[in-house]
Amino acid sequence: MTTIEPIHLIAYEAGADPIEHAAWHIALHMEVSEAVLAGEVNPNVPISRLNHDYLSVARRAIGALLDAGWTPPDVTSLRKGAEQ
Repeated sequence: MTTIEPIHLIAYEAGADPIEHAAWHIALHMEVSEAVLAGEVNPNVPISRLNHDYLSVARRAIGALLDAGWTPPDVTSLRKGAEQ
């Protein structure tokens, strides 16, 4: 079983829809990145020191989804098929 961070578990137990919860997290990462790039976040705030290119923001959003209990697709059978 995937480990789910307590904050996400609480949201699910309260009835949060997993898709909407995921969309909210991705939107949050995008909004924070845009605020940093626009200079709306103090340069001394740790988030402002992170990379804010699209790929970095996407990786942090994926990390948030994994923390929320999402799992990547199982591609092991695809890899085995390619080796044959």
